[in-house]
Amino acid sequence: MLIENNIYKVKIVRDETFTLDSTDNKPYQFIFNPDNIKRSDYYKTFSIGIDDGNNQKHIALIGSLFGADEDAAILEGNDLIVLMNTKLVIIDCRALTIKLCREISDFGTYFSIHKFKDGYLIYGELDLLKLSPAFEVEWSFSGEDIFVSQDGSIPFHFENDTIYLSDWKGRKYKLNKFGEEITQQSN
Repeated sequence: MLIENNIYKVKIVRDETFTLDSTDNKPYQFIFNPDNIKRSDYYKTFSIGIDDGNNQKHIALIGSLFGADEDAAILEGNDLIVLMNTKLVIIDCRALTIKLCREISDFGTYFSIHKFKDGYLIYGELDLLKLSPAFEVEWSFSGEDIFVSQDGSIPFHFENDTIYLSDWKGRKYKLNKFGEEITQQSN
């Protein structure tokens, strides 16, 4: 995943070779393990490269094995907002510190984070969350089944103020920006 703004270019990839407490990992300037995950836990490591045009920084961010790798981050100013399943981590790219580490839910799997209106949408297997600019849950929406498709169609997208979801059974949902259902259709 490659994202950029007028300050930074950030490349995020999964480091399949990283092992906690190993001496032969790639050299990282910082290793962030906000959940204090242990070597025996199921985890994944994001290798995060940050380039500001003058310096390149390399960070390892360790988190939940579950969740997706694509659309897992947003770059806003100096803040890199990373979704690692149910955990939201905000890294200050200038200071290389964690500004916020917050559990957004205690169950389910979350796939992606998106800038939406005056906040963020978090697309998950069981529900869709709308977060405020302060990363507080404003609303959530769940369907009759999980928000993944059997036929390869895209189960989540949005256009302007309208959010489209489909579930495992093929049921389609159309929501407004407040998380209220506009229509529901069966296939």
